[in-house]
Amino acid sequence: MESNRDRAIKRIKVLKKQFNPSEDFKREIDSCTFNFDTAYEVVRKLRPSEHYKTIKEVDHIVRWERFAQVPKDELRVKTNRCVKNIMDTLYQKKVFTPEQVITDPDLVNRCLMGVSWFSGELSTKIAVQTGLYAKSLYNIGTEIHSEALMKAAKFEEWGCFCLTELGHGSDVSQLETTAHYDSMTKEFIINSPTPTSRKFWIGNLAITATKAVVFAQLIVNGVRYGIHGLLVQIRDPKTMKSLPGITIGDCGDKLGINGIDNGWALFDKCRVPKTALLNKYADVSPDGVYSSSIKSKAKRMAVQLGSLSGGRLAIAQVSVDQGLYGLSTALRYTAVRKQFKNPNTKIESRILDYRILHHRIIGKFCHQFVQYVGFNKVVEFWNQFKEEGINESKMTNFIHLISSVSKAVLTWDGRDATTEARQACGGLGFSSYNNFGPSMVIIDLNTTWEGDNNILMQQAGKLILQNLAYLFKGKPLMPTFEFLMEDIPDVEPFTESLEDLGNILKLFTYRLVNLIQETGSKLQMAEDKVSEWDRLLAYYVYPMTFTYFNRFLLSEYINWLANFDGDLETKKAFEKVGLIYGQRVLINDAANFTEYLSKSQIDELKDSVMNHLLDMRKDIIAMTYLLPFTDKMYGAVARSEMKPYEYFLDAVNYYQSGGKSRVDDDIILSTSR
Repeated sequence: MESNRDRAIKRIKVLKKQFNPSEDFKREIDSCTFNFDTAYEVVRKLRPSEHYKTIKEVDHIVRWERFAQVPKDELRVKTNRCVKNIMDTLYQKKVFTPEQVITDPDLVNRCLMGVSWFSGELSTKIAVQTGLYAKSLYNIGTEIHSEALMKAAKFEEWGCFCLTELGHGSDVSQLETTAHYDSMTKEFIINSPTPTSRKFWIGNLAITATKAVVFAQLIVNGVRYGIHGLLVQIRDPKTMKSLPGITIGDCGDKLGINGIDNGWALFDKCRVPKTALLNKYADVSPDGVYSSSIKSKAKRMAVQLGSLSGGRLAIAQVSVDQGLYGLSTALRYTAVRKQFKNPNTKIESRILDYRILHHRIIGKFCHQFVQYVGFNKVVEFWNQFKEEGINESKMTNFIHLISSVSKAVLTWDGRDATTEARQACGGLGFSSYNNFGPSMVIIDLNTTWEGDNNILMQQAGKLILQNLAYLFKGKPLMPTFEFLMEDIPDVEPFTESLEDLGNILKLFTYRLVNLIQETGSKLQMAEDKVSEWDRLLAYYVYPMTFTYFNRFLLSEYINWLANFDGDLETKKAFEKVGLIYGQRVLINDAANFTEYLSKSQIDELKDSVMNHLLDMRKDIIAMTYLLPFTDKMYGAVARSEMKPYEYFLDAVNYYQSGGKSRVDDDIILSTSR
């Protein structure tokens, strides 16, 4: 019978031509209590096959000597070349087709976000082209825009997504750029009427894009019809000079990913043909009559900006992945790194054997892993939403809710996990050879773009409360809110075992219902609801929204555990992950559970978590090998063989001897890694 070590080595050899595990690897895998093959197959099903194919191909394509600084201008040009090479290869290998980029850009985007660890520039640039520019042409354009759409999908023509302005970002309805219709010439005239109306932070704009989807206030015969998108030629594709009426500039250096050419644009009486309007849901007749199949201005704007929700999901996914990636690096390194002799054994202790590391790193890994599993259900909801048709779907509000809270919570938690992991690696965590720097820049950026997290949390909170109104009016509830129909017991001490995931879920549910009712009641009774909402955010709305998402994730994780019903030993190991997650949430949010749990129960939970973490020490390294990360993604101290010093010194000696980064014109790896 194969041991877990044999299974793990066999799996990893499939991914690597050579694999020479260290004694540390063998020791860690030998201690594993779950069936590695079973767990590998179940965890692998959480992502589509295209995800793994993408990583495999990009792993072959991308090669570089790491960690050298590349000038920004050179980096931008060569990043474009590398992106084109990657997409051409993925098309040739039939991982994707251009048609699939057009019809299912969200799947493509989520898979391609998996290349973030090779270079944040690569994944971001692909996301701008496919997930924002091309997706907008598909979502709100018509047949007259199909040629531009196919050129975008084939990366024959670069585009950008001009939404954000210097003066307005999250508050899209207040964008200042205007598009007046001139019925005499059958043209739209685009203007930037104020200094703050210039489009700003636009990826691909500074040097790359020749076309742009520009969002502006549509004005016809003096009437404003709200935000609409227009396809605008911004540069001559031969000379790359901006066209008349358009001034383009560079936003300058950033904290990282400078291979993305973020730019700004000012429009001064820029005339574009009537066909520029992306007119699937709204149009203007030649003589200047506006019409739309969507009567509500707010819903019309939501449909116009439908590309953003899918982008939020891609960012949420890569953020939970980055958290697990950083924690896996820390776990493997601290399982090898020795520090101080044990007074009892007189032998140096491995850092990961210290109980405080269990709390700091293993605990966060369990938290991120539950998020990794639960996020799969968010993707299912999104796919259902798209199948129903964005304009017709009754799930529009729910999708905005779940994508907003997912993006906010997963980017915040991913950032915190990455920071903790970097610190756990000590000085080597600060070395560029170990890849934390670029990862931390991206994860920090993820908390801001595609919607500021605090705005998203507030929007999600309002939609959660909307279900309370639905309940009172007898209207259908949004998905995941069925618990509002259940009889919730009056507040009383909770006496059921907290070693059971179902009971922890009950506690989350009770607390969530009370928070929804308390918040809704306070708003209902307030004379000035705007001021009251602002006052309630910190201690009512945010806790309510966090509790909703914690409940959602734990519920989905419990459902997922059914995959292990045929292997109870393996199921037990992954139940422990869920218990650590649930119990830590109760402890960290104890102030919100005082109506149910006594101080002594919280103290018992703390003891229980530490005991579960000690048990998890046997399995945690093996669990890092279940995740979709390759050795090229990892820094020197976390490669599969678990030989951190050998690989780290290889990098040190290479540069000490005068080695330089090789940047190939066709297949590059740039960045300050």
